[in-house]
Amino acid sequence: MKKFLNKSVCILSLFFICFWGIFNVPVQAYDLKLNLENLNPKFAEYIKNAEDGKITPTNKGDQFFGLMPSIMEFKKDYKDESLTNSQQNVSSLPAKYMGVLTPVKNQGSYGSCWACAFASVAESSILKSFGELVAVSPVNMVYNLNCGTSLNNPYAFDADEGGTNNMAIAYFASGRGTVLEDIDEYDKSFDKSYDKHWNVKKRQFVDTKLKSLNDLSYYVTGMSFIPNADIYSDNYEQSKAEHLRKVKRAIMNYGSVWSTFCYDPEYISGDEKSYCFKCSDEKSLFDVYTNHAISIVGWDDNYSRMNFKHRPKKDGAFIIKNSWGEDWGDNGLFYMSYEDVFAGNDAMAITKVDDFKDKYLLNRIYQKDYFGMQGGIPTGENEVFEAKIFNLRDNHEKLTDIGVFIANSEVNCEFYLGELDSENKIVGLGDQIGEQYFEFPGYYVVPLENVKKLEKEKNNGKFAIIVKMTSDEEILLPVEINCAFWCATSKAEGHENENFINMRGEGWEDIYDTFNEEDSYDFSHVTNLNIKAFTDLI
Repeated sequence: MKKFLNKSVCILSLFFICFWGIFNVPVQAYDLKLNLENLNPKFAEYIKNAEDGKITPTNKGDQFFGLMPSIMEFKKDYKDESLTNSQQNVSSLPAKYMGVLTPVKNQGSYGSCWACAFASVAESSILKSFGELVAVSPVNMVYNLNCGTSLNNPYAFDADEGGTNNMAIAYFASGRGTVLEDIDEYDKSFDKSYDKHWNVKKRQFVDTKLKSLNDLSYYVTGMSFIPNADIYSDNYEQSKAEHLRKVKRAIMNYGSVWSTFCYDPEYISGDEKSYCFKCSDEKSLFDVYTNHAISIVGWDDNYSRMNFKHRPKKDGAFIIKNSWGEDWGDNGLFYMSYEDVFAGNDAMAITKVDDFKDKYLLNRIYQKDYFGMQGGIPTGENEVFEAKIFNLRDNHEKLTDIGVFIANSEVNCEFYLGELDSENKIVGLGDQIGEQYFEFPGYYVVPLENVKKLEKEKNNGKFAIIVKMTSDEEILLPVEINCAFWCATSKAEGHENENFINMRGEGWEDIYDTFNEEDSYDFSHVTNLNIKAFTDLI
């Protein structure tokens, strides 16, 4: 990691002033705080170590990793009622199952496990959905997120330094992937000296016509996080068992699941086919963090505990696809005990993929959040309105889909085409154009029930997408942030009159005014809300 600012991380105090319905009355301020506690503690620890010069290596001997902890940690206490409902379906899960397996990749001597694992999961989802075996290029993902290579979205990091799941998700959500290996070759290993890897054409991604991205074969329209079991819950063991069952369900439904774990050669069997990491007496779960990304492709409930170097109490293991080539492990695979402390950790499934040429060839994507969801701000409310205003590019377009990031489990979203006045201020919800319930956090493209025509002369050259989020739990506001202490997102930008929030129905507040006050933050600021819009040209 480079360019870290050597300063203490302070509490980010964010104040929202909202009004709704009555637009001429004084507005009320709400105190929303993004504390260090709202970040993944493992990420905060990783950054602190980097600032102190204790940069975590991307390898242990000949084995290379490259995973940085995610900024956000999704976790859930699976309540007794959900456990009961799920246990009724346990019998429908087979004792042994192999999902969709595509060829094993080799990340070579680069910290690119995160990209290889995501590419593998995308391949399995495509094969599951379309019956087509394709090779998704992880090197294109690394290239497009590498410092200085992408025209308008340069992550300030080098390919050698590793990456996070947030980066891979932003790559897919913004329409940069999937790119197949016949477009950007992947020759079984990463090698920056191989010029072809770094000569893929640079492309402009700002409010672009998707048809100009003619390298794309598929567009990922659904990515779901399966929250980890909350280690602070009273029923953690039961909760973790429920989490692992949900991971298995995802493998059956979508082909494979992206996941992370802590690799230490101390815990691998002599034949490199079995692995179980168990915290020692000197270390607890709070003292270690994951360093390697893999894909879970299946499981075997009867895999013998005797196969592990550090033996678990019971049989049973996930089948893992690694990114160290076919010569490692069991033809590139290995077994991870269910009792590994990180088994199924940070699970994410690609739940929907669309054929790009079939659905999006003539579409345009409107977006500003190129870095994706980098944080979830606690709002203290279970109903929140967020809005994004875009500049219409052509005189006549029709709004067909909306892309949203969700930071909570069990959230219902209503979508509206907002009403704007002559000064381009939001004056009403406008027509409802769709609604969808989301079981898990993630990124989703929602086809609209009520397709709307957009015309410059009738919309002041702009249009507003409003999302009403409701949940039984506290809403976390999904946001893109510019982290001063994590240089990878240091070039994220926000602008006035584009992002608005409304709580309790009392009024709209421009987050640019709130988050960019000189005394409102020290280590980071919010740049964009996570809303995208898709249109067809008329």
